[in-house]
Amino acid sequence: MLGHFALQAGLKVQSGTGAEVVWVSHTGLRVAGLGLILRSQTLIAATFIAMWAFQTVWLADLAGLIATGTAPLGMVGYLQDADAWTRIGTSYHGYLLPVLGVVVWRWRVYDRAAWPMAIAFFITLTLLSRLLLDPVANVNSAFHLHFGETPLQGFGWVNDLPPPLYLPTLNALVAVFLQWPAAIVLRGWAEMGPGAQTDRCELGRAGVKPLPHIG
Repeated sequence: MLGHFALQAGLKVQSGTGAEVVWVSHTGLRVAGLGLILRSQTLIAATFIAMWAFQTVWLADLAGLIATGTAPLGMVGYLQDADAWTRIGTSYHGYLLPVLGVVVWRWRVYDRAAWPMAIAFFITLTLLSRLLLDPVANVNSAFHLHFGETPLQGFGWVNDLPPPLYLPTLNALVAVFLQWPAAIVLRGWAEMGPGAQTDRCELGRAGVKPLPHIG
């Protein structure tokens, strides 16, 4: 995963779009790789919570592109004319969420720090995007809320908020509607895991677990 992130970052820099490595998906790839190396349940769970919704929507848009020849959500349309290297660089979208899902299912533990860590992760990325990056790129929706290439229907009121209120509102919406459901799922899986009857409140306290065997 870290190698794939390095490849993606190199491709972005070469194409003059290096700032895009701050996207939550690209950064999540790096954090997930680090979590696997450290065998950190907390990092893996936090990455899963932070990314599952974005990755799911990306994969759904890709499925639409394959089935109809058009990206219905406007997120992956760039792949139609992309060169081989771009497609290789972005291919991690196809395996990242399934790998994270398998790992968290096999562990079936829940570290209470995972959701706050996911919240802090996205807050940090949106702040960096807002303060340092071009508004035209709108990385991580730091300047206006959109869905793929178009504004998100029904949330125009968010885009009408004054700048001091926009980012806190964006992060609150992501934390409650996108991240919280994943945290609930992970906690439910933990309650089905080994030792749940006696240790469920203590599981994952250290945040480090042996890697499960996959395959």
